[in-house]
Amino acid sequence: MKEPCELIRDLMPLCHDNVASAESRAAVEAHVRVCEDCRKTWERLCGSDYMERYLFDAEMSRRAAQAYGKAKKKSRLWIVGLVIGILGILFGVTMVILGVRALWVAETEVEVHDDVSEYTLYRSGPQADENFRNKWGMDESIFPEKITPEMNVQDYRMVYYNPWDAQYLGYLVVQYDADSYKAECERLNAYASTDYIGYYGVQEETTYELLAVNADPYYGFVYALTDGEGTIIYAEQIFCNYYMDLTYGDYIHGDYLLDGFDARRGNPYRKQMMREHS
Repeated sequence: MKEPCELIRDLMPLCHDNVASAESRAAVEAHVRVCEDCRKTWERLCGSDYMERYLFDAEMSRRAAQAYGKAKKKSRLWIVGLVIGILGILFGVTMVILGVRALWVAETEVEVHDDVSEYTLYRSGPQADENFRNKWGMDESIFPEKITPEMNVQDYRMVYYNPWDAQYLGYLVVQYDADSYKAECERLNAYASTDYIGYYGVQEETTYELLAVNADPYYGFVYALTDGEGTIIYAEQIFCNYYMDLTYGDYIHGDYLLDGFDARRGNPYRKQMMREHS
């Protein structure tokens, strides 16, 4: 099973400092070979002058602790010193990670697109803008391929945010005429929907009728809802690490979300999944 990106990034500085286990190092090396975002993070952290200085100081501290341990091998005091040194290094690495992440998040802008004439630029595929071409491999075919004349678009927005890992939030609300609505409902009902109940607290729909859903327990949701009266709501929340940095409530109406959806940083589903993978 692919390890969560957040876990891999927590291990990166420990691998640089040679305090990670062989198993952890192997996991990081395997992950960055297949995950482009984590590989960029690895290169970005390794190339940082600040991180280089920190790792140099950490290495000097580690060597000093080793020398002290050898000189006082027969004394139990060296154990205390070594433990304190390791804890200090781990604490420092954690502070560096949190500091770098906080600065990165603070400086990253939310990219919002609400011009429906540019719809195909933000629907995944080779025709899309570079940041939207592959939304973590999620199947976006539930959304219409393009906007056609019989589609009376009521609301539209596509949001991209990448403070650390790419996150996507989008919706398209369409009012159809009777014949077009029937045809679109048939298309969506024929879609091979996946399990979704329980992921990120989601419950069985009661607000709207769910026509189709593609859900992943790690990467989120793509789905279509209807009011039963000619309107279809297409929506998606795609992210990773079991939560969204994006304050999604600021960008999407609550009625467009699946009932019970909770992807805030401290959501119960994330805590459960982190326990299961620890």
